Amino acid sequence: MKKNLQKTGLLIICILALFAGVLVSNKTQAQCTNCNSNFPYVLNGYSTTSADWTTISSCVYGGQWSAYNVNASYVYQWMTCGTSWDTQLTVYTTSTASCSGANVYNDDACGLQSRVAYAPTGTGGVRVLMSQYNCVNNTSCGTLRWRAIPKTPTISGGGVTICSGQSVTLTASNITSVQHDEHLYIEWGTTSGGTQVSTNSRAVTVSPTATTTYYLRYNVRGGTSAYSNVASTMVTVRQPPTAPTGITGTTTICNGQSTTL
Repeated sequence: MKKNLQKTGLLIICILALFAGVLVSNKTQAQCTNCNSNFPYVLNGYSTTSADWTTISSCVYGGQWSAYNVNASYVYQWMTCGTSWDTQLTVYTTSTASCSGANVYNDDACGLQSRVAYAPTGTGGVRVLMSQYNCVNNTSCGTLRWRAIPKTPTISGGGVTICSGQSVTLTASNITSVQHDEHLYIEWGTTSGGTQVSTNSRAVTVSPTATTTYYLRYNVRGGTSAYSNVASTMVTVRQPPTAPTGITGTTTICNGQSTTL
């Protein structure tokens, strides 16, 4: 009886230890703090307003961080997709202090590589840490890229009047050089955030049969998506006149007489 109680006690202790280990393991993957060195270094930090991917460096080691200037007009993306080793990205809401104040984190957004999206609410600096899973340093080259997607879309081609049966092309005009990819969805809809017309192009051609408002937003994908504001434009449809169904009145008269039809 005593041995059975001892075995039961040991089993409970093992289960509790295993459970605690799982909790600790999950916690360590919530963000990384292995800020080893500042590379690549740029005085006053990197800045961009381009929606095209820009390579920060093709040889960033695990444990290296870099500083960036951000503002509330953009949603920013960083990614390591294509790197040969298992990466993690952590964005900290300070560009000068030690690793603290983590805002966003991702491990496996594109295979074993990472992609994060960050939508700042003001102007300031952030630092982005690149780690090897599980939050460790290494000396193997990895590629880090970034870009800035406008937080408020603009639409060209809308605000027009067309006849029923005609079409019009609407274009997301403030991301002129970027196309749809797995990292950014350009979402057109007939309701704000609802039924989608298209998610695969900067431009969409529509042929409404009635006056319709079209909505546009950018779905900037990270580990968790960050959405832009929603823009809208109206296409007014002029309906054709209704054809008469018949004519009434006196249709036979003498020369010089008149009739009302």
